[in-house]
Amino acid sequence: MKRLVLAAAITAASAATNASVITNVITGTDAEVLAYGAFYESNFITSTKETFENGFTTVAGGADNSGTTVNTSVGSFTSEATATPGSYGATLAVSEASTTVFSGRKNTTAGGTNWLDSNDSTKVVWELALDPVSSFSDIGFYLSDVGDVEAFLNVEFDDGTTQSIDLLGNTPNGNLQYVTAHFDPSVTYAKIVFNNLLADGSWADNDGWGIDDIIVGKVPEPSSVALLGLGLLGAGMARRNKKA
Repeated sequence: MKRLVLAAAITAASAATNASVITNVITGTDAEVLAYGAFYESNFITSTKETFENGFTTVAGGADNSGTTVNTSVGSFTSEATATPGSYGATLAVSEASTTVFSGRKNTTAGGTNWLDSNDSTKVVWELALDPVSSFSDIGFYLSDVGDVEAFLNVEFDDGTTQSIDLLGNTPNGNLQYVTAHFDPSVTYAKIVFNNLLADGSWADNDGWGIDDIIVGKVPEPSSVALLGLGLLGAGMARRNKKA
């Protein structure tokens, strides 16, 4: 039984502990999720988007050692060693659709082939690039093959509080989800930690996920954007929203 836990540690610009984040998780058919992601992206005023299509060398088979850190236009992703390393150690892979050995993980870029694969790492840390900070308020990204059985999104704030968001588990192999997060204006630094855990809290060393089409930037009145997005939720789609 797999559980993927994403923990976002957020540090505000001051010592105040009221920085907040509003998160959404959308799932459904691939077409529905892709439509929602396209709608969400269309609302950004300024943005940087990472598709993993340019400037990367894909790893043949998806299982070879591609190193512990992958630097991207939206920050760095690092596989960190845990008490139980993943099947391929503390590694990551920029994978390609025709050569990957992993079932269910996929590209979401129109006309593209690549995505960033966890390579079955038990812990992956994403240090977001917020430069300039004034142009940052929101992020969105696709996750594939996540939450086959059970999954939660935990957001840890600088005061130590946490919240859990159901990543819509019990979904089939190869499922696609779109995750969004809106950050309080006081946030100047953000980090998301992906922990691959089993239901009993132990590390899952032979399971993983793919991430693609990450957008980081600024949107106007993001709460209104989220409400408009509800119009795209057809039969079979589901949504979870949490606000700290």
